Amino acid sequence: MNTALLIDLETTGVDTATCEVVQCAALAVSMVDDWRELSFMDWLARPLGAIPREASDVHGITAERVAECAPFAEVARDVHAHIVRVDPELIITFNGDAFDLPVLARYGIDLRQVPHLDVFRVWQVARECKIPPPTLGAPHANRYTGALGSAYAWLGASEPCSGREHDAGEDCRMTAAVARALSDWAGLPQCLAWSSGPLPGYADYAGKIRVCDGVPRFGAWGKHAGRPLAEVARSDRGYLLWLLRGDFHHSTKTVVAAALG
Repeated sequence: MNTALLIDLETTGVDTATCEVVQCAALAVSMVDDWRELSFMDWLARPLGAIPREASDVHGITAERVAECAPFAEVARDVHAHIVRVDPELIITFNGDAFDLPVLARYGIDLRQVPHLDVFRVWQVARECKIPPPTLGAPHANRYTGALGSAYAWLGASEPCSGREHDAGEDCRMTAAVARALSDWAGLPQCLAWSSGPLPGYADYAGKIRVCDGVPRFGAWGKHAGRPLAEVARSDRGYLLWLLRGDFHHSTKTVVAAALG
């Protein structure tokens, strides 16, 4: 692969079905030339609704800052045109499968046809495998919140400075640094395989079903939270059939179907 495009969003909330985009950044890098930066774009957008205080407290974007900007429904046309010009062979995000990519798809930017590296998922595998951080003895290596700043601190380079984390452009650059370290460690093909598979301790990609002592169990959701699937298959078969008909990830349905027999 030659060119990769890193994408990050800042939004009005965390619900992928309703949140509005207030910032989008796209960083193109050459993967055959030491991850050299090829281009960078950063767009601000005005939401149709309010920007909640709790969202502004995270990314620092207020209604006043984006008052003169176009709504993202219009900005998305420029974002799409830029992606077409870059013509990336790989999309890189941090937890994009769960957030950024579904949000972009709502605005007509569907990136599912391009190979995708979700750095969050690969980093979770690295932590589960007890892989030491790239800089041994780094003072920030044990910082963990599950967010991008934790992954960047894991590199051992530095703690993200105040105001840097949760800016879409800087998040793209931090994601690139973590992605490069992980691909140097395991190789890009292996990272892509981990990116597309379940996280450690889970039986499905969506993280709905945990594996405890080799037994698939529902995670902390639904009326059967924590119960083994085999047990639910005996006592409430209709619930598993409902899951198969519902809007769940195909990997979740595969595990449920196996439990049904």
